[in-house]
Amino acid sequence: TETDFGGAYIAKLNNDLMMMGTAGISVMFAAGDSGAGGGCTGNQAFAPDYPASSPYVTAVGGVSGGTAGKTPVGESAWVDGGGGFSNYAPTQDYQKDAVAYYLANENSLPDKSKYNATGRGFPDIAAQSVDFEIIVNGKSEAVSGTSCASPTAGGVMALLNDLRAQNGMAKLGFLNPFIYQTAAADPTAFNDCTEGYNKGCGVSHGFEAYAKWDPASGYGSPNYAVLSKKAIETGKQTLKHVNNKKKLKLGEGLIKSKAKNGLKKLKERMMKRLTTGEETKYGGQ
Repeated sequence: TETDFGGAYIAKLNNDLMMMGTAGISVMFAAGDSGAGGGCTGNQAFAPDYPASSPYVTAVGGVSGGTAGKTPVGESAWVDGGGGFSNYAPTQDYQKDAVAYYLANENSLPDKSKYNATGRGFPDIAAQSVDFEIIVNGKSEAVSGTSCASPTAGGVMALLNDLRAQNGMAKLGFLNPFIYQTAAADPTAFNDCTEGYNKGCGVSHGFEAYAKWDPASGYGSPNYAVLSKKAIETGKQTLKHVNNKKKLKLGEGLIKSKAKNGLKKLKERMMKRLTTGEETKYGGQ
């Protein structure tokens, strides 16, 4: 949780995560498996999970159930999925409208003493998190957790980046602005989860799933069919930038080549002067 890491560590890692985003790297984290409470008990305040609460990562919550191909899919928020509001980072500009809508319309919010309503809300999105089949010592068994959900959603985002690369476009990089802008423009970009909740302290409720964004399931699970079109649509504006970078690299290559050739010719002239005695014309005797 944020409390376990402390402010100094969080500030340092947040800075590193921010730099990764600006470098075009998409960073995703599991939202945690201890509900909104983060393991709190009784009347304690919720303990947000970190690094999921960092404003510079895409936090992935958990959902379960649903029917593939059905509209809506009908997934429910996973009760153990992490989510809530950071006590260190404020609500981010890219999510202000989404967070404000939830807080203004959800009628079953926890007591205000439990969470920081002005903090960075998470998760951002979600994916299936229950009964993933794995192989342990040659045997099949089922596991659950947002550590299953995060790579699942990550695979979808990787496909979007691959799609952009095939079309000569820039990578998505830091995903959250794209996610929130896309979800606001087209609600079908993610499978909205409106059922279920994540737990608070003990067996109490944390945050309820709600239409649009919520701190139990984010915007819901990604819909590749819609997101792939949006990735190409928004990627078109990066074509000029990518081409300019290619031209810059080409220009740098030409400069280096000319400099190399110039040094080679200069060396040849100097060697000729040394072997023919022409250096005397330049102050030799």
